[in-house]
Amino acid sequence: MIFGYASVSKRKHNLTLQINALKNAYYEEISLEKVSGRTLHRIEIDKLLSTLRSGNTFLVFSLDRLGRISKQLVDLLSSLRRKK
Repeated sequence: MIFGYASVSKRKHNLTLQINALKNAYYEEISLEKVSGRTLHRIEIDKLLSTLRSGNTFLVFSLDRLGRISKQLVDLLSSLRRKK
């Protein structure tokens, strides 16, 4: 299954650019989130990550959508590797 994830850090920001890019990649399910990157537990990405299984594809418009600081990205990638 192909999962997409789009997020913005403020409610007034727009997800359209990210959603359109993910549509072109033919996702099957998309998670959308409007929450600060400083927030450690983001509900939608946490649900998506718990859904992912070996063989799934996880699409994101840009890596900076997954975390505000490098440690968040490293932790996320480590958790994905453990799912293999």
